[in-house]
Amino acid sequence: MNRKTKKRLQERINFKLILICVFLLGILFLYWGFVGAQSDAQSTVYYCAERTKSGAWCQNVPLEEIDTNYTSIPTSCEVTDYCKLGVCVNAMEGSCRPNVHKRVCEADGGIWDQRPRDDIPRCQLGCCYVGGSAAFVTQTKCTSLSALYGVEIENFNSNIRDPIQCIASAFPEEKGACVSDDGFLRNCKILTSSECQTVSANSPENTNVEFYKGTLCTAAHLETICGPTEKTKIVEGRDEVFFIDSCGNIANIYDTAKINPVVHEYWDYMIGRADSCALEPDLSNANVCGSCDFFEGSIGKKYERNNPQMFPNPPEYGEYMCADLSCKSGKFAEEFKISFGRWAEQGERWCSNTATNSEYENNPGSEYFRLACIYGEVLSESGDPFRQTICLESEIEIEGQDEGFKTAEFRANQWQDCVLQDNKEDCENTQKRDCGWVVGQTLGLLHYDEDENPLVVNEEGELVPRENEDDERKGAVCVPKYPIGLWFWDTNKTQQHQEQKGAGDICMVASEVCRVKVEKALLGSAKCIENCHCLGLEAGDVIEESTLNNEWVSTRNQLCVSIGDCGVIENYIGKQGYWEEEDLVELIEGKWGE
Repeated sequence: MNRKTKKRLQERINFKLILICVFLLGILFLYWGFVGAQSDAQSTVYYCAERTKSGAWCQNVPLEEIDTNYTSIPTSCEVTDYCKLGVCVNAMEGSCRPNVHKRVCEADGGIWDQRPRDDIPRCQLGCCYVGGSAAFVTQTKCTSLSALYGVEIENFNSNIRDPIQCIASAFPEEKGACVSDDGFLRNCKILTSSECQTVSANSPENTNVEFYKGTLCTAAHLETICGPTEKTKIVEGRDEVFFIDSCGNIANIYDTAKINPVVHEYWDYMIGRADSCALEPDLSNANVCGSCDFFEGSIGKKYERNNPQMFPNPPEYGEYMCADLSCKSGKFAEEFKISFGRWAEQGERWCSNTATNSEYENNPGSEYFRLACIYGEVLSESGDPFRQTICLESEIEIEGQDEGFKTAEFRANQWQDCVLQDNKEDCENTQKRDCGWVVGQTLGLLHYDEDENPLVVNEEGELVPRENEDDERKGAVCVPKYPIGLWFWDTNKTQQHQEQKGAGDICMVASEVCRVKVEKALLGSAKCIENCHCLGLEAGDVIEESTLNNEWVSTRNQLCVSIGDCGVIENYIGKQGYWEEEDLVELIEGKWGE
């Protein structure tokens, strides 16, 4: 071999590293917030700014204080369309606020109406029948009460214009003792006047029937066969716990101070809740007093010996007592208390999912469900499988309380066109999609120009071609906030799952090709020249020291798992999949330019 032959021969070889997002596991992140704004009308002389630089809505301010991203015209806000004053109807809060700017109302989640409040049907006062009780409120507030306490509206009567008439209408005919005397026994039932008249009409001629309004069958002066007992009962449509007499009739609200010794006046006439024993707010005297009130957070229930959270002490008499409507027992109730520092109240709803640990929340296999506190028990409702629906929480502010009332709703997961967005504004448009803008990443199949150079982000947040080889701007990618669940465990999908996309249809979007240029000598080791980071190397390092367990592979894997149930990550119960990150990479050797 001559000198030329012995001279080191060099050739450049191209290693293609193809990272393939396999359908193993996925990740999810949820954030929901609400931003409210209030208007503080100030009088100035220049422009009506829809929004000022300080964040205030509908202000008359000088030109330099205007937020130019919003509407402004050189006139007073009182004559503009976007800052008109009107009534803001907020169904969640149950309010009808007058003299609110249109834009402020919309920003607070309300519906703006320019009519006077008295002309808006939803804002007119009437009688709201809900939860077996009546309240003189607006129709909007009635709807809010229904949601707040988790009960259906029985009726709303706008023709009733007086609160006293409203309360009275909930109990249209007062009851009393209907005494039937056949000459031998004086039987008695608690009935309404009309019901007692029916009894009289159907009784034998020798039976005398009389009605005693507001009187109990145990009244001593009636001399009936019914007497006081220590038994109790709850009544459908009523919140309280009642004593019953020996004939099975409902007596007054359970009050142990009136039974031993017997207080005759208590057993003679009907007494309303306002004149009965007072139940403590913490229900500490629930074992001796039955004045339960649904709207105050309690209701009569049968005592459960094995439920100390709901029933700290047994009732002194009978089998029933006032129970706290808040949820204080069970796994989900405990989790709520840990998260929010208090027990869940009646009607509150919040989100959770099937993950066994918060660390694995929203990973592959996880699904959303909604929890609700109903009559002291936590009930669950599942969302659609494959995370096709997401659960979002919000709060209803309660005057005088630091902590709001929790609500939660299911909504369709709008993930479908995230990866197609090529600018930050469209990507993060929450009205159309649920996506996040990630700078520093690219999608190999979508974010390259005609010369196969990756697109970069300009100052306007748009993906554009590089200006030259020295352009150091980074790329970006729009990915789902809530990665969809994918069908990855069986290629032969059953007919009922045909509409669910398989992992192969989605994960390949995040696959990437990295061309590594290597200088290979006839003798000695090959050295890396370009894109060495894809092999965990720096320029000039020998190829033998390369590793697929490197930052580039890890970063690309994170992009994979953000697309859906792709890439390498633990599932919803913390179990690792079959693959490691280096298994995602396929190494292909070829000549440069191939």
